[in-house]
Amino acid sequence: MTATIAPSPAIGETLRRDPGLRLRDYCEALRWYLELPDQMIDRVVLLENSRSDLSAFAELAKRVGATKSLELLSTSPDAPPERGKGYAESLMIEEGLSRSNLLRPDSTFWKVTGRLQVLNLATLIRTAPARFDLYCDLRDVPLIADLLGGNQWMETRLFATTPAAYLRLFGGQADCDYVIEKGFYRLVRAATAANEMNIYPRFRRQPVLEGFSGASGASYRSLFYRVKGLTRSISRLILPRLWL
Repeated sequence: MTATIAPSPAIGETLRRDPGLRLRDYCEALRWYLELPDQMIDRVVLLENSRSDLSAFAELAKRVGATKSLELLSTSPDAPPERGKGYAESLMIEEGLSRSNLLRPDSTFWKVTGRLQVLNLATLIRTAPARFDLYCDLRDVPLIADLLGGNQWMETRLFATTPAAYLRLFGGQADCDYVIEKGFYRLVRAATAANEMNIYPRFRRQPVLEGFSGASGASYRSLFYRVKGLTRSISRLILPRLWL
């Protein structure tokens, strides 16, 4: 889980920026993941990069009687704000992977933007390939994909990989585009074309999200987002080559 409780005012694309509201979002999401069956998710690593107090997360885990291992890591907030929140998140993940005591280089982990609850994560895990270096969602449909959130785009709110594979693919992104999702898309397509790694560029099921968009403040359960999700779910079944 990645978290920024108090985002920098210099990062302009975040409307949902109240620290108290964001902390509540993170706590609700953490509760969701802590209460998933241990045989599905047996540990949680939460990274936070605004030097905020993390004690609320430890108290929550104690209050719900969590049996999972929970690791809370405060990472450097020094990413230049003009590079955007995606770039800051990528640096947070790199630092977190290098410091985590719970993740081995070959440990498969699911990265999720920390304020979001993936309601069908159990299904996504159950239907995932048995072995992979990266399991993610790429979008590549001119015009249509732009209308639905971005074309030639890797969805970074949710993906699964290992620390070793993540660092091999995405480590050291000093020259990456400001829009990190487009930069990651190009890196994944290049690695796939070179047949260098075991990459699955499309989820077999459409993720169902609960929470609020940081950019717009809109609920992911609103009519607009539910229609988008339904459209993508249908396209996955009847037009799997349409990377919508």
